[in-house]
Amino acid sequence: MCREDMPFTLFAFGVFAVLDKRWKEGVWAMGLAIVWWVFATKVVMPVFNGHGYWQTQPGRPLAPLLDNIVNPAFYWARFSDRQSLNYLFQVLFPLGFVALLSPRHLIPALPTLLANVLIGNYKTQIGYHYGISIMPFVFWAAIEAIHHHQSKLRLFDKRFALAFAGVVVGLTLMAYSQFSSLKLRELPQMLQDWTRNEPKRSFLARIDQEIGNKGIAASDFLLPHLAHRENIYIFPNPWKVHYWGIAGENPHHPNLVDYIVVPMDQKSQHADLLDYLVQSGIFRIHRDEQGILVFKRIKPEAPTRQQAIAQFEAFRAKPGTGFTDITISPPMVTTEAQFRHTHYNLAMLQKAAPAQ
Repeated sequence: MCREDMPFTLFAFGVFAVLDKRWKEGVWAMGLAIVWWVFATKVVMPVFNGHGYWQTQPGRPLAPLLDNIVNPAFYWARFSDRQSLNYLFQVLFPLGFVALLSPRHLIPALPTLLANVLIGNYKTQIGYHYGISIMPFVFWAAIEAIHHHQSKLRLFDKRFALAFAGVVVGLTLMAYSQFSSLKLRELPQMLQDWTRNEPKRSFLARIDQEIGNKGIAASDFLLPHLAHRENIYIFPNPWKVHYWGIAGENPHHPNLVDYIVVPMDQKSQHADLLDYLVQSGIFRIHRDEQGILVFKRIKPEAPTRQQAIAQFEAFRAKPGTGFTDITISPPMVTTEAQFRHTHYNLAMLQKAAPAQ
């Protein structure tokens, strides 16, 4: 109910009801969809996003469609794209494309399906949750198709019925093994990973119990183990804008964070911030186990967030240990694509460098 695109599904459901000659239910559904979409985009989203991005762009979901409404090449390019065609195949494949025999029951799924294809990228990857308002109607259409086309599918014949059921089950298992995020062929490796990571989970459980309901900033992969509290942030929030804040929301004060829980590799990725917090006496390393670092707050930062961030920026602006001599390293042979994903922290290299 909190997604601005769900009213489109409800509106399409109303269209289906009208086509099914259920006029009253259809009109009610379409009216409710319009009211909820206006309320969600004009009231709910601006309020909960700090009157930022959604206040200035309440019609964002429709903007790309309206911008290209006189540009048929845009639609042709999206629907003929290989990834889009593969996505449509994956949506319909598990039930053997039977849903296409009852296209009327697919109407409620069309808004989300069209939006996903037109947006492309991760929206057309079946492993994500963006099909949540599509797949129920694909199953519904398939059930209705089987019900209304029993003679065409020869389902009154027991042999054909068993063969049909076997094909559907086989296609479903094949789809799960190939398309699902939980791939059947990867289950043994996933089980090994789960067993191997048991010490880390136990450590995080102890940390979770020890910290109680205090505020935490944690890396995204550790955060789900520690999310049973009111104040929790994806590190380096709230010191740096990261997810929350990029659309103009009001970022929170770092003092709301009492503990930082990150894997060891975050220490190099955010060396400037962690060095500042430890060297300034704001945090200290509380635990270092299982490749996970836990920092505990010792003292509060400046009264306002602006002052707190300004102090961090001032620390980061200090020059590191200078190089008195430069030695050219051997050529580093790498592709451009790999190089773009390689990160170097100059300040960290300076601090680690020898005197000469």
